[in-house]
Amino acid sequence: MDISAADIGGSNTVTTTQGVNIINSINITTTSLQTVNQNMDALGTARLRLGIAPADRVLVYVTGGVALGHVKYSSAQAGLFADRESVVQTGWVVGAGSEWAFFQNWSVKGEFLHYDLGSHTLNANALTIAPSTVSNKFEDAGNIIRVGFNYRLD
Repeated sequence: MDISAADIGGSNTVTTTQGVNIINSINITTTSLQTVNQNMDALGTARLRLGIAPADRVLVYVTGGVALGHVKYSSAQAGLFADRESVVQTGWVVGAGSEWAFFQNWSVKGEFLHYDLGSHTLNANALTIAPSTVSNKFEDAGNIIRVGFNYRLD
């Protein structure tokens, strides 16, 4: 099991065009900028590890289990729509790695993990009187490469 502080995310700004029909023959088209943000500030996994020792003091393994991530989402559209949410997403993680015990209690490890926390839809509510929403779908998946040293207590 591991828990890590993270700063994984990004933002995107897109131009959106909306058409509104006001009284049968009058159509108004507006263009605005929409900015969406997504940031994961913590990621934890609980995994099993299964491996073989192809040489003395060397372990090669595969790993897999569950993943949890604390993710913040936000959406804003030029004064028309805005919303934000902070949720814990759950999903899965798989990976592989190798560990070599190079000294009595010391080892070095390299590991690759792929996590997938699924998707989340944020419905940004109108800031104006007219009731409406804009939906944004976020995907939460990524890859992690780790290199580290371990010290085994006897």
